[in-house]
Amino acid sequence: MRSLILLPLLLTSVFSVHIYALVSEDANAQIGLAKELQLHNDPVWKSLLHFSNSTFRINDESFLLSHNNPSLELELEENIRNIQRNSSNRFVCRFPARYTWLKSKLDLPEIDLKSCDELNLFKNNAPADKISVVYASENLTSPSSMMGHVLLRIQGDNQSGKNVDHAISFFTVTDGINPASLLFQTMVIGKQGFYTLSPYHEKLRRYLEDEQRSIWEYFLNLNDFQKELIHLHLYEMKSIKLKYFFNTYNCSTLINFIVSIATPEMREPEGLWITPIDVIKGLNSHGSVTSTQVIPSNKWLIRLISDELTSEQNVSLKKSIENLEASSLPVAKDIKEKVYFYELSMAYSDYLENDNKLKKIKIDEFKQKISKIYNFDREKTFIDIGKYKTPLKTQQDSQVSVGLSRFNDTNFIRTNFLPASHKLEDDNRQYFTENDLRLADFSLVTDIETNKTYFDSFKLYSIQSVTPRNYFTGGISGKFSIGAKKQFELPDSPISVDVNGGVGFAYRFSKDVDIYGLFSGGIGYISDHTYSYGEPEIGIIFREVYDMKTIVKYRHTWNYLDQFNKVDFMKITQSKYINHRSSLHLSYTKWSNDISRERYDISYKYFF
Repeated sequence: MRSLILLPLLLTSVFSVHIYALVSEDANAQIGLAKELQLHNDPVWKSLLHFSNSTFRINDESFLLSHNNPSLELELEENIRNIQRNSSNRFVCRFPARYTWLKSKLDLPEIDLKSCDELNLFKNNAPADKISVVYASENLTSPSSMMGHVLLRIQGDNQSGKNVDHAISFFTVTDGINPASLLFQTMVIGKQGFYTLSPYHEKLRRYLEDEQRSIWEYFLNLNDFQKELIHLHLYEMKSIKLKYFFNTYNCSTLINFIVSIATPEMREPEGLWITPIDVIKGLNSHGSVTSTQVIPSNKWLIRLISDELTSEQNVSLKKSIENLEASSLPVAKDIKEKVYFYELSMAYSDYLENDNKLKKIKIDEFKQKISKIYNFDREKTFIDIGKYKTPLKTQQDSQVSVGLSRFNDTNFIRTNFLPASHKLEDDNRQYFTENDLRLADFSLVTDIETNKTYFDSFKLYSIQSVTPRNYFTGGISGKFSIGAKKQFELPDSPISVDVNGGVGFAYRFSKDVDIYGLFSGGIGYISDHTYSYGEPEIGIIFREVYDMKTIVKYRHTWNYLDQFNKVDFMKITQSKYINHRSSLHLSYTKWSNDISRERYDISYKYFF
């Protein structure tokens, strides 16, 4: 009797061992073929694993099977073995993109992904018939978005036939006011990253209305297999624990890995790290963009159009809109003015509504009157926003420069390295305002005669925005920086660590001339004590013909380096932009306290 009971168990065991042996044999055969095809080195496989520069950017055990000893080859083997032996399809349902890609290369079991309930729920709720990359312009008030933000947009019809539109985004929370601590967390130890799926209109409203950032949408040229692979990979990412690193794994890095599934050439972009603009430049240069759409924020559009109108026209429009008096709107003499008046009236009405200065019901009634007064074919006649500003034309956002300096009859070689992003002297014509953004800006000087090299300055974090006041929306200029410097212009100057900030105003006298004033100051530390200082500054910026720019600025400083009662500082910089990769700069600097000192500089800058 006992033998009869054990017999089925024995047969089942023998049968299981036989099946396992067959599965193992099939897996080994496919692994051998994969090695022969070098699939572990395929750029698509590396993108699916978020691998670049010999590093796995995600090492979470729920994402990487070989997380204890990660390697591309071992990960490929483990995935093939799991696909072969997973009779319940649990593994394939967890990593459908990996399975789909491997199945296109190898003779793997046919597994119907329709049996994956959670996957199909995701695909139905967030279809991806169309995929585009979205760039939100820079926001200098947010540390994580001061170089812009990039996200993925997916659109399609769900099973009910309803068109739905979602945003895939990756970010971290940057609360707190300590930039040094924030940079340490985001560049050294990492902060918690949030991978989110949300309705696209919510993101759009936040960027356009709450933050007044303009939007560029780049629609991708993808075949059905590429769209499916990206869609499945978005699902694979949904439950991963991610760490956000500003320099190695940020919104740009994640989106770049996703789009490089379809455009493998983008997986290893040039430069020190990937920025939002790098992603869209890469897509454009590889022919992956079919079309582009620009959605300007109200403030951006108001500035653009009001600069094209006369002061009298702006005064008339502003007064009419704020009082909701359609009858007093200026009369357009031609179609161009009609378009300008209409667009400015609509944008400023929305701006006032968003700012809670006018009620929506009254605004809607007023807009209807505007449409009747400025009546034209809006599908055929419009302002081509794309030709005014485009991120694709900005210079690369890492730079190195080398040049000669002459000071007090001594010649120096001055070298500067800025990992990110740009300076006020650089070509800022494609940005919303003239601005300066520096992360880890470092410079050295070498005495040519003695061949000794000295520390010059280091900017851990520095921003400056010269925002001309607009008649409709106002505008405040400002700056903030934290770093260290050693003033070679002043004999025996010690190294000073300081935090500096200021606010002020700027005015645009013409399209190519801005003048600004800042009242600023800071706190410094020298040797064994701290000190405070003030330094009001005025400046003028000329954007000239032949791709040139001149900056003239004057600063009066009290308690400079805790050594001088006052110092007057004046600097003139002339920049010539050779192309998007290089520029030439000349400058003259003069310091005055008890005596005057002068410095002359010439430098060549390379952007990468």
